[in-house]
Amino acid sequence: MDLLAIVNTPEVRKVAQELSERYWPNAEILTLSAAEAAAKPEIFAKNPRYVIMDLGDAKQEVLESVSQIMQCCASASAIVFVGNNNDVKFYRELIKLGASDYMLMPLGVDDVYSIMMSASMAKMDHSGLHLHEQKAAKLITVMGVHGGVGTSSFVVNASWIIAEELQKNVAIVDLDVHFGTVALSLDVEPSIGFRDALESPNRVDELFVEGSLVKASPRLYVLAAEENMTDYIVFNDHAIDKLISKLREKRDFVVMDVPRSSLVRCPQLFTNADVIILIAELTISGLRDTVTILNQVRRVVSGKDVRVVINKKREKDVGQLPLKDFETQIGMAVSAILPDAPGVISAAMNNGKAAPLMYPQSKVVEVLRALCLSIADTTHVVKKNNSFIKSLINRFA
Repeated sequence: MDLLAIVNTPEVRKVAQELSERYWPNAEILTLSAAEAAAKPEIFAKNPRYVIMDLGDAKQEVLESVSQIMQCCASASAIVFVGNNNDVKFYRELIKLGASDYMLMPLGVDDVYSIMMSASMAKMDHSGLHLHEQKAAKLITVMGVHGGVGTSSFVVNASWIIAEELQKNVAIVDLDVHFGTVALSLDVEPSIGFRDALESPNRVDELFVEGSLVKASPRLYVLAAEENMTDYIVFNDHAIDKLISKLREKRDFVVMDVPRSSLVRCPQLFTNADVIILIAELTISGLRDTVTILNQVRRVVSGKDVRVVINKKREKDVGQLPLKDFETQIGMAVSAILPDAPGVISAAMNNGKAAPLMYPQSKVVEVLRALCLSIADTTHVVKKNNSFIKSLINRFA
């Protein structure tokens, strides 16, 4: 679960609902007092990533309940308490118990979100995320449920955030060898020899792979091609396996931008993936194709982290399906809702830049950033960089 909000007032409920709509759709909002929440540890069983606890006018007497609540959700990335008690001693007691912060009402949605992100990054740094030894890269397979949903722009911008904001070493592999736009979006040349790597397993070794990667930023590399339409490329299963294996040896993340045909042609891109992300729109065709592809993914793999991301969400559902109806039909909650932002995404692409670099404070980038934080778990690590972490936290604060 992304967000658990325990509320007592309409104001906090409104903030929690807006946070869910804008950032964390997989949320649960409950009306309970602190004492009632402490007496129901089962409400924390879904391991919420972020927790908001509304204390209202409560004072020192609530601290025992808070202590029990903290024990129930100790694994959360951020636990923020809100209330009306403007008492420094009360604030210090909450922090001592493990609270990420205590915010006085009235609340601002952006303020709460910033506090959550700052606390999450601070905890990630404190936990030693950047200190452990390097492990094999996490493989993320991203596929659009149909053409034009913005899969490549998602891959480019999410990969840039993971690489440059979270300080990971990331390789993007664009498997649309005729019309892929990853290299174009980052204003880099296509990779030399990428076609050979896909067709000939005997060509794939460490030297060849490292020589084929094109550097897009200090930590972001690209494997892409722009082959002639008349050339039919036969993907060799063994070659793809070797390519991914070699990429995973020296990276933190490998992000695959794959066409829909890959689900049949290259099922190992899904069976070997750590995370599978499907990009969809809230349209009839988007719903139909999401259901069809989800059914096939579930036939091919089991027990995987499969996420559906809604892209190009317009305000007030104009010309689009209601989110609740969409989720009901696909049988799962969506993981993120990216607002329609052509002035951000298209403008960045036309300049050959990542959107988070050009528009770091835009709403669509903020939603992407939250999703990337949820993907970047503690099993994939890089060297510690205190100055960067502090600057990132200060930017959110």
